Amino acid sequence: MEAREQVKTIKKNTHALLSMLDKLGDEIDDKPHAYGDMAYKVAIHSEYLQRSIRRLTINESSTVAYDVQENDYLLEAADALDIAVEESSDAVTITIPGLMAKRKHANIGFITKPLFARLRQFTHTKETRDRFTYCTVHVTFIYNRSMGTRNRIRDYDNLELKPILDTIAFFFMEDDTGLLCKFVYTSELGDADKTVISITHNTP
Repeated sequence: MEAREQVKTIKKNTHALLSMLDKLGDEIDDKPHAYGDMAYKVAIHSEYLQRSIRRLTINESSTVAYDVQENDYLLEAADALDIAVEESSDAVTITIPGLMAKRKHANIGFITKPLFARLRQFTHTKETRDRFTYCTVHVTFIYNRSMGTRNRIRDYDNLELKPILDTIAFFFMEDDTGLLCKFVYTSELGDADKTVISITHNTP
């Protein structure tokens, strides 16, 4: 698709998002029971819009000349998304903004690509460390307490985590098979929506 057509599509989707936001504002007062589902639809729509804008910027087939390397762009996207990596002697912790998408919205490349770029940068700037062989992967879903919990706390088996875990395993783990790794899932309230994934050494 030519850049001009991409811009037209983005403008159309932006207007649709604004309409959804207007409806969301109305439902806060008129239909509070439906707010959670509507807010989720708005968030998903905005993610697809964001991905369209990203493709416009780094699309190699675009007729518009724009001197940007995809990895450099994705690192800036990781900064904008506040993707963080911390390391200690026996653990690696990755913080991802927001909550994981539901399985029916499984295309989460908007987060895995910046995550891959951030982890690659992190591992390249650190001394080589042994990969985790036997380990525990602790996934914590943190929900913004100011938004309440009604219709927001999700079942763990209804969240799409595999692309995220595959990306992390590529850099830090020998394998994420159940024979080597234990998986622990918890939920808690906090100041903002986020997903925190910690990997710690374990014994066989």
